Amino acid sequence: MNHASASFTPASNGNGGGKKHQVLLVDDSMAFLEMAGELFELFAEGRWEIHKTPGADQALIIIQQHQIELAVLDLNMPMLDGVQLLGIIHRRHPEVKKVILTGVANETNRAKCLATGAELFLEKPVTPDGMRFVFNILSDLMAWNQREGFSGTLRQVGLADIIQIECLRRSSCILEIHSPQAKGEIYIESGVILHAIAGAASGQKALHRLLSSNNGEFHLHPFRRPLERTIQGSWECLLLESARVRDEEKIPRAREDTVILTKRTA
Repeated sequence: MNHASASFTPASNGNGGGKKHQVLLVDDSMAFLEMAGELFELFAEGRWEIHKTPGADQALIIIQQHQIELAVLDLNMPMLDGVQLLGIIHRRHPEVKKVILTGVANETNRAKCLATGAELFLEKPVTPDGMRFVFNILSDLMAWNQREGFSGTLRQVGLADIIQIECLRRSSCILEIHSPQAKGEIYIESGVILHAIAGAASGQKALHRLLSSNNGEFHLHPFRRPLERTIQGSWECLLLESARVRDEEKIPRAREDTVILTKRTA
């Protein structure tokens, strides 16, 4: 997997050597846990205390004992999978920020995890540079430190994740997207999606088109009120509906790519 760099840096916790951020990594691969733990500790420069476990039961105990601020969960785990663990943590410990970090990054899993309480849904990187990118995002998520002008690439983090962060923060901003699939803007006021434009399209059609972007760049700009409001409904429902539309669009595309061979009769 190719990981491009993004134009933002890890948020500082400003603790001046005081209390460390408590971070939990849950993955059934001990090799990944050790690698991720070592790299995150290196990147954090003493600001994070990292707890690691391959099992859901131990994860819940660690959360209770160590006042975990951020839980990073794999999806495919034995006994209790990542979605089930995510749901339990969301119900029992709503103050904990939850991120899915998985090698099975598809739209169905993304929509399911966002609906179950995840703040972010990220694909597992395969290089140290990719792990640094993930660390940057996790660090910024813990500090809720996005600012006007925040920007990055869509290859490592999905547009739906960026929208979710801004809506959870009840931000007011304009999210500008440039990708091979579409170019446009999404208007968010106090955590509510008001309007979207993509070329000649506007409203929910434009939002769906922009959310189909899986490559390109995004930029956050100061909010200005659009001339009209073209989108209604909660951001949760809008993101889920967009995921459903994208999944449905893949079916006819797959059929068009299918070549049917017929036997010629004499």
